[in-house]
Amino acid sequence: MDSAARYVTNANPVTAEITNRAALALLEKIEARRLANEELAAAASEVIDQAVYGNRAEAYQTALRIVVRHRRGGAPARAGPRGGVRGALMSLASVGLWRNDAHEYWAAYDGATVGPLPSVTTILKAVDKSGPLVNWAKLETAKCAVRNLSLISDLILAGGPQSAVDWLKCIPDYQRDKAADLGTRIHALAEAVGRGDTVEISEIELPYIAAFRRFLEESGFAIELSEFMVCNLALGYAGTGDLIGKLNGKRWILDIKTSQEGKGPYPETGLQLAGYAKAEFFGRPGDPVKHRLPPCTRFGVLHLSPAGYRLVEYGVDGETWRSFRAALVVSRWLNGQAKTIMNGGTK
Repeated sequence: MDSAARYVTNANPVTAEITNRAALALLEKIEARRLANEELAAAASEVIDQAVYGNRAEAYQTALRIVVRHRRGGAPARAGPRGGVRGALMSLASVGLWRNDAHEYWAAYDGATVGPLPSVTTILKAVDKSGPLVNWAKLETAKCAVRNLSLISDLILAGGPQSAVDWLKCIPDYQRDKAADLGTRIHALAEAVGRGDTVEISEIELPYIAAFRRFLEESGFAIELSEFMVCNLALGYAGTGDLIGKLNGKRWILDIKTSQEGKGPYPETGLQLAGYAKAEFFGRPGDPVKHRLPPCTRFGVLHLSPAGYRLVEYGVDGETWRSFRAALVVSRWLNGQAKTIMNGGTK
């Protein structure tokens, strides 16, 4: 259903309003455990078709009817099989550096394979960013409630107050995932544009890529590496950097950040840049060579938004590197002892 909601978003920006996607999210939240896979697919298909072809009201009313029907016992209590995530996401390579969709990395050199290694971004989840995120989540939920008063009323009538509560609780996660999906697409398009490839760009993506092209033209930034995987075997981490290149005779590591409203970037990105800069090498899947990472003396974020671009320089230094290593220690603890410490240290 999450991918179905994204399909609605991508298919027709005019009809991709929160009403349709939220109705789908509600259907998933309430009913996914009781609907058979094929029934869920059929229900999603019906709502998606209506949303894509422009009938928003009919789309969410269809979703509401499905919810009401299954709340009354219309769905059999069975669930379809699910495959293991690791098996589905695992990328196989005999040599070199590679990763899977869960941001885990493996390094295979000189006959030895090491992994999974955590990514730089996974490590930085140990850094508390709850302050800005909580405020953002409250704002998104409030804005959504104001925009969709009639839908909330329908949800309460159809499934009780808890239905509306469950739907509103989904909004921050949906908006976060939507922004992450857009950011992923912008990164891929920027890499292709940097190579000089011809790309197809949607209406939503266009202002971001236009800003990226304008940055390249106006700054004269000369790309040396893009979307490059790095690894530090001594400390046990890896990651994927966005750009390395020359600007005014200096070599920069740049991380691309996107936002619709121009918010950000944030201080913790300095830790991310430090992690990339201190990698031992960069590598590729199927390539047995550990390539030397070009030494960089400048660090920054290329912030892209519909309004344009900003190059924000970061003062990455020894303190930044020590702080990244501290985050690595905390991340290992959170994924290790923290899971058993309250059980006397036993699993």
